[in-house]
Amino acid sequence: MRTTDSDLELIKELDPEQLRNLSTKVIEELIGALNIQKARIDSDVHDAQIDYRERKTYANPKWFKKAVAASKNKGVQLQILHRELGDRRREEKREDTLRYERTFMDVAKTQLKPEQYETIVMEAMLRCDMLPGCKKEF
Repeated sequence: MRTTDSDLELIKELDPEQLRNLSTKVIEELIGALNIQKARIDSDVHDAQIDYRERKTYANPKWFKKAVAASKNKGVQLQILHRELGDRRREEKREDTLRYERTFMDVAKTQLKPEQYETIVMEAMLRCDMLPGCKKEF
């Protein structure tokens, strides 16, 4: 058995506020650690199930129940952490896109003649239905 007692400890619910305060690197490390613990537990549970089929009784039923519960708990925690990580990555991508667009506009403003810049801005606004006085139809 590779499972340690610390692997079987149930993690308390992750408070959304605490989760937001964790860095992305810490969340990635937590995911890695939980994946290792869950894999150990799942492997040992599988071995216990094989032993059960041979003997028709668990060597340690109390441990088995605790291990199954810990595995499920760690799976839930992993889902929460993966969701948070995905949300952060989507937000970072959105921010990167906005930063690129602002930088592009700043460079265009300095590199183009004012008339060229205004023409491009007006064309972009037209394409996005953003001209002042125009109402969007839904």
